[in-house]
Amino acid sequence: MTTTDEKTLEQHAAEWDALAADEERFAVNGVALIPEVAKNKAALYRRTAEALRIEARTGVAVCACCHKTTAQRKI
Repeated sequence: MTTTDEKTLEQHAAEWDALAADEERFAVNGVALIPEVAKNKAALYRRTAEALRIEARTGVAVCACCHKTTAQRKI
């Protein structure tokens, strides 16, 4: 049960997507010192958003890098 002060996983995912969009803009507009780093950060932010959406759909948290559950990952 969430209160009005708590954000949903989708809301958090949307914030990560917004950060990714910012990084992509920085890379294109020359704001980022190293555009390739900004592009990589944007990709990570998008994977994080997708991981949150997977958790919202399935109820199981997954890794933002590989989208596997903790039980599926080999560390």
